[in-house]
Amino acid sequence: TSPAMTGSAVVAPVVVPGATRLVGAAAAGQRLGALGVPVPPGRVVAADRVLIPLHCEYFALEGLADLVGTMRRVRAGMNPGLDIEGVLLTMSDERTNLGQQVARDVREFFKEKVYSTVIPRNVRLAEAPSHGMPVITYDARSRGAEAYSAFAAEFRQRQQAV
Repeated sequence: TSPAMTGSAVVAPVVVPGATRLVGAAAAGQRLGALGVPVPPGRVVAADRVLIPLHCEYFALEGLADLVGTMRRVRAGMNPGLDIEGVLLTMSDERTNLGQQVARDVREFFKEKVYSTVIPRNVRLAEAPSHGMPVITYDARSRGAEAYSAFAAEFRQRQQAV
């Protein structure tokens, strides 16, 4: 499987042009806070936490393994404080064995880091970008919009608890 197919190309390599400037900014106390993936790899160096949206599919697990390895290297070399903010399961279809297995495996490995909110596979989520709108504007009552609203509330609640 190629890195492009697994999604690992998004996070590799660890050291990229500009990473030194980001590390300098981080050393000066300028942090980027939580980042959602995908981001340029150099941004991970200056982040405190990474939020990982994960499709409930096999190839996404391979990309996740690569991301975790990248984060280990960043911790060892440039940013020992880097942590996973959480894992958000997306494009989930609980009707399939694969979706159920991916969710189970991710929850087993990441434990409390996995958000309880799961974003379902939803036609309205797929249609919204083609209309140039966020799903909350396109169809606020769709399952996808409701799931993202629930995730936002869960995310805020976790932030307030920290």
